Amino acid sequence: MDPLKNREEPVIDKIVMLQKFEGLCRSSRMILGELDLEKLLPLIVDEARTFLGSEYAALEIIDSTGALQTFVPSGFDSGEYEAMRARFGLPQGKGILMHLMQDAKPLRLKNIADHPAAVGLPPGHPSMTSFLGIPVVNSHGQVIGRLYFTNKGQGREFTDLDQHWASVFAEIAVMAIENGHLLQKVVDRNNELDILYKVSSVVSRLRTGKEIAEAALQAVLEFDSLRLLKTGGIFVSSKDRQTLELLASENFPAIQLETCQKVTSGTCLCGLAMTGTVPVTSQSCQSDPRHLRQCFTPTDHGHIILPLVAHGDNIGVLCLYLPANTPLTAPEITLLESVAGVIAVALQNADYTTKLEEQVALRTVELRLAKNAAESANRAKSSFLANMSHELRTPLNSIIGFSEIILSGMAGEISEDLQEYLGDINQSGAHLLELINEILDLSKIEAGKMDLEFSEVIIQELLEGCTMFVREKTMKHGIRLDIKAPKDVEVINGDDRRLKQVIVNLLSNAAKFTPDQGLITLSARQISTEDLRELIEWPPLSEGDTGPDFLLVSVEDNGRGISDDDVGRLFQPFQQVGSSVYQGKVEGTGLGLALSRKIVELHGGRIWVESEFEKGSIFSFVIPFSPDADFPGRDGVR
Repeated sequence: MDPLKNREEPVIDKIVMLQKFEGLCRSSRMILGELDLEKLLPLIVDEARTFLGSEYAALEIIDSTGALQTFVPSGFDSGEYEAMRARFGLPQGKGILMHLMQDAKPLRLKNIADHPAAVGLPPGHPSMTSFLGIPVVNSHGQVIGRLYFTNKGQGREFTDLDQHWASVFAEIAVMAIENGHLLQKVVDRNNELDILYKVSSVVSRLRTGKEIAEAALQAVLEFDSLRLLKTGGIFVSSKDRQTLELLASENFPAIQLETCQKVTSGTCLCGLAMTGTVPVTSQSCQSDPRHLRQCFTPTDHGHIILPLVAHGDNIGVLCLYLPANTPLTAPEITLLESVAGVIAVALQNADYTTKLEEQVALRTVELRLAKNAAESANRAKSSFLANMSHELRTPLNSIIGFSEIILSGMAGEISEDLQEYLGDINQSGAHLLELINEILDLSKIEAGKMDLEFSEVIIQELLEGCTMFVREKTMKHGIRLDIKAPKDVEVINGDDRRLKQVIVNLLSNAAKFTPDQGLITLSARQISTEDLRELIEWPPLSEGDTGPDFLLVSVEDNGRGISDDDVGRLFQPFQQVGSSVYQGKVEGTGLGLALSRKIVELHGGRIWVESEFEKGSIFSFVIPFSPDADFPGRDGVR
């Protein structure tokens, strides 16, 4: 035995492990950079196949009934896969695959054909020998699919280490699926709240029942997520409750407008809905015997008829058209019932009389209800975002924590290349965590749960401390960063951490949009109330009142600038106004400026922007030197 060779084998093993770890870091960096589940799952499978060195791989996800829901192959070119799918269809989960699901344990085979459960491959199917299968188990311990690999490279068998890494990728897939579902729930809930808010906003601005009905119906039919046809009507009950009268309609044929002007209570679908408090649904107007009136459209369609119930009183129905044979889900029906409730309240509060006093009284009630509904929806949205953000922070903290442990050397010495990869993972995780924290902060402010911690803030230290957070980015691109601190004033009363958050956000945005070798100037100075009125709209002062002094902070850049169309959206949540032509796609959620505005307003100040497209921008804000200062317009900014 060659003793030199024996000494080399551990070294070779370490090199192989380092290569594997480098590959895992590369895969992790790619996976962390993608949030779209449809793109993320193929990426995970491709990376897993490459990492394990197999010719083919596939991820199968099943639904609660055991039926194949998602199939993600890897190793086939698109033409080859489509030809196989056309010839053989999707995998049926028989043989080895069924055994893998039933046994719920990893399965490793030298040759698939040797296993008792093997049923063979269809004629013309690519040859497959070695096999490694991993059951995909969710966080509740339920088997939801399988991840499997075939044809280990160079005719080798899959190893224990391969099985370990395959299990890691299976767990990554589970996390991606569950996070994707979680994010989709957030999106769906936000869409629901958006619908309710917009309908409430529409009806709150109108005076008569007909105006409310027409606008509300149009608003409902505009939401494609509700799976509605662009046709519908609103009927209101007559005073004697014996008939329904058509108040508003969208896309009714002329003959239907004439025929459906009045509907007897208890007859046809609309009349049936009028007699109860639950929706009446139908999947086909042509075959449903309850549909007593002629189907006026050439193609078949379904219906959902929702009673308009306000304060226990059924005042009419909302008739909506559906594609034929389209059953609605329970959440969809619940949402439409909420929409119908908003419309019902609005209609009930509309005044059909000619007395001006009653019109004013009813309008006041209507506005109050709409305002309460909007505020309630906004609070629910903020609470929901906060809860979901907390759920997303848990895996991110694990990614950040473990990457920091490895970077620190606690797990052993690592190469410079690995340090760079791990640094990228750590920075990406920290970036995502920062975005989530912004969501939490904004939610706290909107829910009225953020309290400022006022103290004396040294202005010079505040400005210099903020530049530290962007210094690396500006130096990397050769951007000069100048600071102009006030000489006549040293301190201000404010929340140091929150003010720093605002200034850092403005500096970061400026760095994104400033070209290489550009200039960013951070300045601060004291101004009077009269000076402030020359810069922005500000309530006039009472005679003899000079008003408080303010600290004016500005961040000026010579970057791309902002178009007039985009300026109006800048300080709205989840709004982004384009990409940097100098440094690629702009990162973030569009929350930074919205959050900055909220923080400044909590200080009793204002924030605004002056920009000239293709020449640069100046973002400025003012806050009073004293947090207790009383001045015109202060309540309005809060």
